[in-house]
Amino acid sequence: MKKKNVAIITWRLSEGGAERIAGLLSKQLEEIYNVYLFIVDVSNIVYDYGGKLVHVGVGGLQYVEYYIDRYKQELSIDCAISFLHECNFYNLRTRHREKVIVSKRCALSPQYPINLCSERCVKEWYPSADAVVAVSEGVRFDLVNNYGLLPEKVYTIYNFIDKQKIHRQAMVPPVLPNTFPQDAEIIVNIGRLTYQKNQKRLIRQFAGLAKKRPRARLLILGSGELQNEVYNFYKLLPLWQNPRKIVHFFAVFVLCTIYLLFVEFYLSNLYRTVINRQHSHLPSKLFHQ
Repeated sequence: MKKKNVAIITWRLSEGGAERIAGLLSKQLEEIYNVYLFIVDVSNIVYDYGGKLVHVGVGGLQYVEYYIDRYKQELSIDCAISFLHECNFYNLRTRHREKVIVSKRCALSPQYPINLCSERCVKEWYPSADAVVAVSEGVRFDLVNNYGLLPEKVYTIYNFIDKQKIHRQAMVPPVLPNTFPQDAEIIVNIGRLTYQKNQKRLIRQFAGLAKKRPRARLLILGSGELQNEVYNFYKLLPLWQNPRKIVHFFAVFVLCTIYLLFVEFYLSNLYRTVINRQHSHLPSKLFHQ
């Protein structure tokens, strides 16, 4: 039986959770389908992926839609799956006869200020998708009740977890920066360095904590569009360290965000964090910032 051709469309293979899931999905699907990973920015490939990589960012952003459309036809794509808002938009605008699946990772309606362009795209284009994947029940509720998408078209699929990889990494001995004392009370924050994660507020509040608890240390692990800004802000405070490697034994894990969109949406991600940490045999103290 001839294999179907599947395209997975995402911006890059680094920095964020959506991009990581796109890479993991491509590895899972390549066992069944011919998988083509359409990537806009190929300058920094960090996450594992399966199938064949197709660069659709050649010549600049103004040609992204053209190349997605071109390769969909040349490769006879049977199903196109996209991650993140811009790629969802390109995927829908370039559809031919293939099945189109888009994904939504956050609820739009509670956000302030409201992104009118995103709202219009969801209302006008998402209904034409064959399926919409919501990362939680809270996001699904928003799409169905506030944006009018048909309930039978919207599916809740949580981010999946590579338990075997977590177990392997949990067996690696912890590595601490040389400047950390042996009895350090380590606070870890992991995530994309971006506006909504609000790491600058975490750093500011940690500066106050460090005055009261001199053994406290903060590790922020991640990358993103605000990497240099967060890095420079950190150095301005009297608590500068320069960690380069992740540790897996620590006192407190902090989830930091400026958004509490839906309690369910937040708790679903919190739950998955707990799962990751339980499989890594980590302490269970969790705090929302």
